[in-house]
Amino acid sequence: VAPAGDGSDVIVLGIEYDHRDFGALSTLFLARLDAHLGVIWSRHLDAPGRWFEQAALREIAPGEPAVVGIVQNNDGGVLDAGDAFFARIDVATGALVAPSALGTPDARERIADATPIDASAQALLVEVQRATDAGFESADGIAVLDANGALASTRLVGHPIVVGVRAQPQRLLRDGEDWIVAGRRVSLGPNFYYLQRLASDFTPAATRTLIPFFNAMDVAMRGGSVLLYGEANGEVMDRGTVLMRLDPDFAIDLQRRYGTENQTFPTGAFAFGDGGVFLALGAMRDDDGFAYESTARVSGNLGEGLFCDEESYEGFATTSDVPTQPDAWTPTLAAIDVQTTDAAVTATALALAEVASCAAADELMFRHGFDAES
Repeated sequence: VAPAGDGSDVIVLGIEYDHRDFGALSTLFLARLDAHLGVIWSRHLDAPGRWFEQAALREIAPGEPAVVGIVQNNDGGVLDAGDAFFARIDVATGALVAPSALGTPDARERIADATPIDASAQALLVEVQRATDAGFESADGIAVLDANGALASTRLVGHPIVVGVRAQPQRLLRDGEDWIVAGRRVSLGPNFYYLQRLASDFTPAATRTLIPFFNAMDVAMRGGSVLLYGEANGEVMDRGTVLMRLDPDFAIDLQRRYGTENQTFPTGAFAFGDGGVFLALGAMRDDDGFAYESTARVSGNLGEGLFCDEESYEGFATTSDVPTQPDAWTPTLAAIDVQTTDAAVTATALALAEVASCAAADELMFRHGFDAES
């Protein structure tokens, strides 16, 4: 979901496929909803001969969303490694503006984030996976688009080439004149969340910070600090969720654990206002079949909330490694054909029930949900 126009409307994105046909190619579904969640327009987006493997919305300017992700060519039922996908959205009509694929023949590329550099240029954060003579290489790519949407420059920041290691960049954060790449690193050993600072020209700092906070749900910049929120350290059998704050040097200056009980992998997010942090845990279902959206507001300073079970936490500590300098990465940016058709959809109101209770009793601070039959 991303805001549209003046912010009272929202854009919703989804991936569609025929569950009865495992060979069918996926398409995208896009809709604009008004402040009352009424449908303004809805569209099917189809790229003939291509599979939308992943797609997400990113705000490239206030009220101006774009679709980012990865598309794969379908050659006789065989999908290739995939190219990064980027397209602006005309929020008035639902049409895609200049849909493009960015990639190289020997790599798998995925756009994870898009953010403005200034009023005319965009920076794209790209996950790059490719085989090299030294082994499987995983890297964070930066591709800069100029005012005309042309590819202006690229840079690649590598991770150590180790069997089983894969980096998955998530967000490109602006910190004054600098940038921060935030993402997950999966390996056969410990999993990490990583923070890589880049200079204004995207030159990487000499070290990268690693935190064994793999199941982080969201990351944001607030007042020069990095905020992370996710699951407690399961490797030492801790339970609940943790709010973490890191200072400009990426030293941890706050960890607070909340006694939440997530029955599924949490898919939450941050929101901010009135000096506090609003933590959304995502949709869950309890043993009685009650589906709910779990949320909590905590203070922006110390992270204190109204949970019965919450405490200061020391379950995570930072380490570091050194970014590598991979071989040249010279992707091309090419227009692709995306066909837009109207989609007939309806928005149905649900009967909601609100429950506010102590987290120790219900395991969650607030529940806002609907009956399982709905």
